[in-house]
Amino acid sequence: MAVKLNRANIPDLHMPPVDPNTAVIDYDAATDTLFFRRAVAPAASLNIDGELWLRVNPDSGEVYGFEVEAFANDFIKRHRDILRIWKRLPDRSNLRLAEPEARHLVDAMWRLLRDRRVPELRVTTPE
Repeated sequence: MAVKLNRANIPDLHMPPVDPNTAVIDYDAATDTLFFRRAVAPAASLNIDGELWLRVNPDSGEVYGFEVEAFANDFIKRHRDILRIWKRLPDRSNLRLAEPEARHLVDAMWRLLRDRRVPELRVTTPE
């Protein structure tokens, strides 16, 4: 069972640099859920405005990834910039961030989180 958090319970919400060779984007068409995992570890879920879930280490605030339910049927219809990137992805399951369009999708999601939903989220990007 997932532990649900609120922002006040989490110290220093942040995401360290992502290794593009190990981070994975996976879309499950059966459940219409998009998953992004930069690390596999026990985590708690932080609901962001009913749209998506951040997977977070509740003790350190480190973000391991995110999940978006109703991704194709709802979420991308409300976020056109993400829809444009999504349409360019040739294969939508088990993508590595080494693929440029996959990286663009994750970057767009982080911008959405930072700019509109979770302004305190610090994302460290590789140079």
